Amino acid sequence: MRHTLLFLIVVIWPIASQSQVLAKSSHTIDRTIWPASVERVGQATLLLTLNDAAQHSDCLLKEATTFFQKTEHAIALGESCGLMVVAGKFETTLSELEREFFLAHESFHLLVQMTSGTLAVEYFFVQRPEQGSADYEIAGKFFLDILSYRDICKAIELNRSALTLSVMKYVSNITIFEWPAEYYAYKYINTRHATSPEDYASIRRRFGEFAEYSSGVLVGEWLDEGAPWKDQVYAGESMLDIAAARCNTNWPMEKRLLGKVVSMRAFSSR
Repeated sequence: MRHTLLFLIVVIWPIASQSQVLAKSSHTIDRTIWPASVERVGQATLLLTLNDAAQHSDCLLKEATTFFQKTEHAIALGESCGLMVVAGKFETTLSELEREFFLAHESFHLLVQMTSGTLAVEYFFVQRPEQGSADYEIAGKFFLDILSYRDICKAIELNRSALTLSVMKYVSNITIFEWPAEYYAYKYINTRHATSPEDYASIRRRFGEFAEYSSGVLVGEWLDEGAPWKDQVYAGESMLDIAAARCNTNWPMEKRLLGKVVSMRAFSSR
């Protein structure tokens, strides 16, 4: 999910990668699903309307006003008025299950990835290729092949030569940041509500970018069949790195600038 993340102060160092206001209005990382280290202990608070903010405090109402006055869809993550906030502005109201999924996904970004010390900074702000461009088509085919063949190894084999540096910037953005968050949110709602694959597919289609994100769920469940892998993600590897190693492909392991967000604000209205 695309994010508006404001006023980041990031500490960066080079590491070689081996590859009740509302129902469900807050989220704490479920360590039975993601047992890897989580440095920030606490909850993420969900805001979907300006009224949600008002019910918390006048301070939060003031901070969130500009964000919710926007006409376009937007997401913001960060600190506001002493809370860790996940704010989302949508054109239509989310169902309870969609809201719970959205909060779990974004809370993973906020409470795990941004504070872990392994944020791959140079990939965080990569933009999606322009629709219709060659890079857009190549990246899309890779994610679709994972879903079509239900085989990450085959998808890598079929697409590796086409995954140029420019394409890989976007693919890395998805596989480093979005795949783990999507996998976590999928497992979270499944654990609590025994959701079906069709339930998940409906939710993901509601938020868009179906192939890019849902392919991460498939890869995560495939990785679950082998050795533990989540600590490798915490240490800076992408799920694609880990999968490629298991496929015994000669996948290049790149050096990434890994860092940690030490200060972040959800809104710029302060």
